[in-house]
Amino acid sequence: MAHIFKLPKDGNKGILVFTHKEMKYFFRPSKPFGKKRPLTYLPFAINLAYTKYQKEPRFVKEFEALRKKYFIGVHFGWHHTEFPELKYADFLMAGKGTVDFTPPAHILEIPMNSRNFISHRFADMNYNEKFWDIICVARAARFKNLDLLLKSVKKLNETEGKFHKVLLIIPPNANENPKQFYTEIIEDYYNWFTEEERNQITIMKLSKDLSLLGMPQNTLIHFYNASKVFTLFSEKEGESRVIAEALLCGLPVVVKSDLEGGGRDFLNPENAVYFDTFDTADVAFKTALANYETLRKGTTSLKKDLRDDFTIPILKDYFKKLYQDNQMNFDGELLNLDYLDRRLPAHTHSVPWSINRFTTADIVSVEQFDIFKKYLTEKEIV
Repeated sequence: MAHIFKLPKDGNKGILVFTHKEMKYFFRPSKPFGKKRPLTYLPFAINLAYTKYQKEPRFVKEFEALRKKYFIGVHFGWHHTEFPELKYADFLMAGKGTVDFTPPAHILEIPMNSRNFISHRFADMNYNEKFWDIICVARAARFKNLDLLLKSVKKLNETEGKFHKVLLIIPPNANENPKQFYTEIIEDYYNWFTEEERNQITIMKLSKDLSLLGMPQNTLIHFYNASKVFTLFSEKEGESRVIAEALLCGLPVVVKSDLEGGGRDFLNPENAVYFDTFDTADVAFKTALANYETLRKGTTSLKKDLRDDFTIPILKDYFKKLYQDNQMNFDGELLNLDYLDRRLPAHTHSVPWSINRFTTADIVSVEQFDIFKKYLTEKEIV
């Protein structure tokens, strides 16, 4: 989402941050109709019509105009090994594990992204009783491997000779393509587990009528605190905000040892247990559950790296350097700091250019960009 951190003032630039998805849209290749282009290139045809076949895409000129008044940042919410759309950026926001490339020399690297600004509401509330043994918060996308998670729970129950309480919270998806989403999860739940086992396994598959994230933060915080261990079965993630949320709520984490991306950035033997293969995940669960009180202690120091009341001052220091390097003054004032963990990756619908509440607020059309630009102009006037 185009995030407005600061408006221009007293001859000093403002600050805008765009998502990596938006930058890919703004500066996508100039041949939209090649046979190998994915369907996501279709919006370019609309953009092409608006440019009236100018030699350069419309957004080049738009960004040249924006950079006269704003520092432009790019937020990375997914793992990237390359990213060419940085020519018009002044800084990037990316966690340690989310980028594997060297940015241009003029770019200021801020080693933080949305998972570093989790709301201060996320905290270990020291529940005396933990209702669930294992919790997972993940979309039912195929790459999340929820089927393998269920099989591991089944194996854990069999090897331990007892039933474990498991909570799966699945945010809604407006469209569930069977090739991309694990649409048969409920059928497998009934086919793979006995009624006694199902009595211990809760699947919250949230309604498609709800917004993108589906569950209020306060409710999610309760479910984290009512659980002993958090797990994620992906083999590749971006920043993995849910891991950060779980850690702040005092949950040890169980993930694959070679999880690619930023998911393991704050994990270590003091707060996590790894499994090398999915066949051995049940052993990792057994270890984590047997030692969760000790592992829980390894999460207490992470709030200084992951919670907004600690990290926003650090971000301001980076912005101060950005202004100093460009011979400008930073007054320390920033806008739109609430729900920053949702705002930066466009996981919100509370902006005028959002299409609807069911999808992210990334700008991926000329119409959305025009709404954003009008909104920005109005804010500058005020």
